[in-house]
Order: sequence, then C-alpha cells, then structure tokens
Amino acid sequence: MKKNNFIYILLVLLFSCTSTKNNFIQTNDYVNSKMCKADFWIKKISQPNKIILTSKNIEKLNNAILNTPETYTIDLTKIPTTFNINERILKMQEYFSFLDETDDLLDVTTVSDDATTDNEEENKMPICFKNETFVDRDFFIQLRENICNTDLTGDINISYGICVNRTDMKFCPSEQIITDDPEDPEFDIFMSSVVDVFEPVVVYFPSADKKFLFVRAYDCSGWVRTEDIAICKDRNEWLNAQNFNDFLIVTGEKIFLETSSVSSNMSKKMLTMGTKLPLINPQDVPETINYRSTVYNYIVRLPIRMPDGSFATLPAQISMNRDVHVGYLQCSRANIINQAFKLLGNRYGWGGMLDSVDCSLMVQDVYKCFGVNMPRNTSWQAKIPVKVITDINKMPSWRKKLIFNSMQAGDILQLPGHTMFYLGKSGGRYYTIDAVSHISKNSKPLMIRSVAINTFNTKRFNGQMWFDSISKVIFPNKKR
Repeated sequence: MKKNNFIYILLVLLFSCTSTKNNFIQTNDYVNSKMCKADFWIKKISQPNKIILTSKNIEKLNNAILNTPETYTIDLTKIPTTFNINERILKMQEYFSFLDETDDLLDVTTVSDDATTDNEEENKMPICFKNETFVDRDFFIQLRENICNTDLTGDINISYGICVNRTDMKFCPSEQIITDDPEDPEFDIFMSSVVDVFEPVVVYFPSADKKFLFVRAYDCSGWVRTEDIAICKDRNEWLNAQNFNDFLIVTGEKIFLETSSVSSNMSKKMLTMGTKLPLINPQDVPETINYRSTVYNYIVRLPIRMPDGSFATLPAQISMNRDVHVGYLQCSRANIINQAFKLLGNRYGWGGMLDSVDCSLMVQDVYKCFGVNMPRNTSWQAKIPVKVITDINKMPSWRKKLIFNSMQAGDILQLPGHTMFYLGKSGGRYYTIDAVSHISKNSKPLMIRSVAINTFNTKRFNGQMWFDSISKVIFPNKKR
C-alpha cells in the first residue's frame, strides 16, 4: 500500500511538472503543446516521406513558373543588356505625381494583395509616420530627388551583381521605417522583399546619394543598399559565380558564422533558410582558414564586396552541427512540415523586414530548400501552373469541407492578402502554420506578428472566420 502511494505521488509530481513546463509557452486557441511539434502532424500523413516532387518535376515546375507572366518571375540571363534610364526614371516619377497636383492627404490602409485605391485618390499624398512623427511633403520631395536626380542619361548598360549580405528590398531608397500608423513602428510600408546571400541580381542604376541600387532579382525589383551588392566585372563573371555543382543549403531558420576578429566579412554573418552556397571541392580545402583548422566544418565560398565595389569570394567555415544540408532536401510532406516548424514562434515582418519573414516569404523560403523557385507574394504564388481551386469563399460550407478534407499537410491555403501551410485536422478542427501579422480576438485587433499555429476558427479584422474567408487552395504537386 505504501509502495502504491509512493508511485502515485511520483506520478502526480511528474505530471504537475510537465504541466508547469508547458504553461511557460502560450499558444493560440485550440492549440496544445503536442501540436507544437512537427511529428504530431507528420504522424497523421499517409506516406509522409514519399517524394511528392522529384528533381525533374521541380525543374519542369521552375521553368513553367518562369513562363507564366502572372508570377512576375524572370530569367535574369534574358534581361536586355541596355535600357533607357530616362524612360525608367520618368515612370518612377509618376509615383510622386501627388507632389505636383494636390495638397490633400490620403489615409493609407495596410498594404496587401487585395488592397485597392479609388482612382480619384491615386494622386493624393499618403499619411505616413517616421518614428511616430508625421512625414511631411519635404520628405517625399527629397525621396523623389534621390531617385530622379542622376547624372546618367540615355541608353546605358545594366550591371551584374551578387548579394553579399541578406538585404532589404524597398519600394523607395530610404533606410527609414515608414509606417501608416504612429502606434505601429514595426510595419514598413516601403518594404518589398529581401535578397539572400549569394543571390544574383541585375543592377540598373544607383540613387543620387549612391547609397542604394535599383535592382531586379528573379522574383521582384526594388532598391537595396549599395554596400550589400558586389558588382561583377562582366556578365561572364556573374554567370560563372552561379555555376557550381556541389552546394550547401541552409535548412535552419537561420544560422550564423563564428565570430572572428580577423575577418569582418565573415564574422557573425547571418544566413537564412533557403540560402544556397557553393561548396569547395575537398581536394581544394585549405588546412586552416583564419587561424582555424578546417576539420569538422563544411567549407563554402562566400561572396564579398571589395573596397572598389567589385565581386570576390572567400572560403568560409560552417560547422557540421549547423542546420544545413548538402544539396536540396527531398520534397516530401514530412520535410515541408519539418521546415515550416523550424520557424514556429519566429517574428513576422512585413516584406521580411527585421530579419524575419512574412506569410509569402515563409512559403518561398521553405520551398527554396527543395529547389522550387516560388514567386514572391501571395497573389503571384496563386498563379503558379499547378492545380489551384479558387473562389472557395463563395462556396457553401459542405462543399468547402469536401475540399479541405481532400487536402494534405503541406498544401497551401490562401485568403485575401494571406497565405499559409495546411497542417491537418485534429478534434474536428482544421489547422495551419503561417506567418501572421494580426487577427481579431474578442472583437478587438490582436497583433500576432509571429509564425503561429492557427485554426480555421481564427477571425480576421473584419470579424470573418478564416473558414469563411479562405479563397484558394494550391496543390504544388498536382497538375492543372
């Protein structure tokens, strides 16, 4: 009897300790601690390790995406080598036409894929804030001058660049975070996207202050910091820089190189999920790099920007314990879910600001690990040439459920302006994992700003449940 009491006490202590530990992590409604593990959802998948996209499938898909204009992706090698800078700047000046035509102000709503602007308001100056302070006309005038006041004219040649640091891509050449709400200083409406380390870009021209370059990446265009782009001497050097057989993929949410006092180019460098780096052939690996033996490390080439702005590479060490993979991961549902869960709890950042991801960048980064070149934003991703069911939000509930029940973990769901990975069903509820900015809770707005697990019961700002708002389902492994 005493023995049984002792065992009972131990069990009570064990479960009470477990409960206390789990309570340190708060979750959204209807989400428990077990659901916060990828394995919980992977166990629900039939044949979780089955390859759903082979390397040949992915090659065909990437080519099909490039050949679909609505995805706004582009083969950088096919961009014309010259362009007329006067015509391009004239087009950019149109963005600032409100400076010449009106003093009226326009209240800017949150930028999203479904945002619309009335025609009569197109030329009105947006209400913006910098450090909680109202942005006046002078700011926009200086911004326009930084874009348009260039000493270049006529037809000029493009340049070819390689990104040396993960860098923000913005609609305008400004370091400032510009918001549409003085009480929301971490939502930069100028953010467009990010460019990863070793990613190639085509360079058009610099800003007047030379601090920014207007570039085209494969998935979008915008202004990036000049210091983050190394310029190749010619097109051949640029092409050769991208031509490597053996490579390392960063499969962790992000990794950092070791601290170094002798190599400022490499010390603590951040590499985010999906970054692709050339591996140095084993026979060419030096015995030491920067006074460190190269044993137990992957040796890669990392790009650097020389003092004159030119491109070069240096060997760098990435510890074998880092979350990286030689070559692409195999595209299975288990791997998709595992990759998505590596981001769980991470910050959400519009456009990828603050070294983070937004909803569509999360999808893009996960798929980069498999070699899939997804388009950049939600509406463009919905145009990839695979099976897509649309207008689900207009269907009766019974038909929606038929579609949702046919989905498998890793498929992609979209509602206007938002995209997410489907996880599966538990306790009669549908679940997703996604980088979410805000939701409505108890009829009040709630800033989530994290990668989170959510149910279809989640409500949007307008009070409508996701179940009623989901408009599209994308099946990346199925043909149209």
